[in-house]
Amino acid sequence: ALLPGRLEVLEFNLSQFSGEQRLAGAFHAARDATLRQKLPLVFWDEFDSALGGEPLGWLRHFLAPMQDGEFVEGEATHPLGPAIFVFAGGTSASFAEFAAGNDHEARYAKKSDFISRLRGSMNVLGPNPTGPGDAAVILRRALLLHALLRQSAPHLFTADRLNIDDGVLRAFLHVDSF
Repeated sequence: ALLPGRLEVLEFNLSQFSGEQRLAGAFHAARDATLRQKLPLVFWDEFDSALGGEPLGWLRHFLAPMQDGEFVEGEATHPLGPAIFVFAGGTSASFAEFAAGNDHEARYAKKSDFISRLRGSMNVLGPNPTGPGDAAVILRRALLLHALLRQSAPHLFTADRLNIDDGVLRAFLHVDSF
């Protein structure tokens, strides 16, 4: 909204990468966006997944890009340029849970260095209740269901109205968990 036409959205799921060599290609894609006079908005999904059997193995590869705006490929160091990185994880339920603990694996993975370079965090709640008093779970589920059906089954909509049986809709919204 702040930069109409200036953002280029890039998405990478690190759990799907076979190794750190693929990361250089992702950084090049972000750099290419900058060269096209766009601001890359890069979503790093599953950033907290293991790399080569190392828990949190990807974290150390983001330190230089986040701190210095450059990345290493082989023996060469490349400038990245301005970019917005968004990290979405799957191993912790909240940022506080991710940040907690400083065991040997976390120290080896440079977790505290990674966290120190972040400029903000936000917990995004999922479709399951966070506790017995979570009344907003119905709204989260409704928004998620609408977006998923709008994307995968647009023929179910007439304008903005979803054509679905009320009982089926209630079942989706009130099921114990997904």
